Amino acid sequence: MIVAGGGLAGRSLAYFLSGHPGLGEMRILLVDDSRHYQHRSIIYWYDGVLPLRLTPSVSYTASYCCDSTTPPPGATPPPLMTGEIRQVRTASESFDPSVATFMDFRSGDGRQPVRLHCLLPVSTREAFVETTRITRGDAPALGWPFGTAAAAYLRNTCGVTDFSTLAVQRGVIPLGLRRQSSRGRHLYVGTASGIIKATTGYGFTRILHQAERVASSFAATGSPSGPDPPRRFHFYDKPVLKMWLHDPDSAVRSPVAPRSAHGTVTGDCSGRRNGDESP
Repeated sequence: MIVAGGGLAGRSLAYFLSGHPGLGEMRILLVDDSRHYQHRSIIYWYDGVLPLRLTPSVSYTASYCCDSTTPPPGATPPPLMTGEIRQVRTASESFDPSVATFMDFRSGDGRQPVRLHCLLPVSTREAFVETTRITRGDAPALGWPFGTAAAAYLRNTCGVTDFSTLAVQRGVIPLGLRRQSSRGRHLYVGTASGIIKATTGYGFTRILHQAERVASSFAATGSPSGPDPPRRFHFYDKPVLKMWLHDPDSAVRSPVAPRSAHGTVTGDCSGRRNGDESP
């Protein structure tokens, strides 16, 4: 088996294939392209070096290929969710560990592209702060100052001014990709299979379930197959993606407030209730 793409989907699939008791004799080749930052998975703590040793310019033949790479050149670039997750530590108690804030648009400036933040406290002095931008596929935000935006969010929205950064994760997720049809012994997995929830970038558990299903089907039948993503989500998400790209002012001004982990909408970083909303 050749697994094309060394991000979350590719590495998860390689893990399930290598650990399945019915595939003990299987040989797996994981192929990744070090030139492309876009598909670097956010499971890596980024320190400027590649997590794998790569061997360039080598040809292989395999029975099957599971492909998690993005569409080929010439295809319409999908919208991109580009983000950084910073692990920060404050000089004094600043967070409520019982409250997590998701998709907070309040720090946006109302101009393209859409910007949002998420805050996950792990103690009163330590938290993960995610800064995310949604941009057109032909204009990725790789060089944008995420650190400056995260600091402004902590200062202006959370009232935190004295903090240090312990670690940084980076990642890019294509949004709204249609499911690519498998051809013969070429099976699409991960983002290329349309499994990512377009308006949020959520896909972690879906990717893991897909990888486990592919490995199990391969062991049982000798042919890999994965679950099809619900097609209705593509239709649900399409108008929201268009609004984020073409009318970001309306997206940021919408009455949707950041949602807390315990089921209520947080009005500020202290966890003050602001109403209830379905996820």
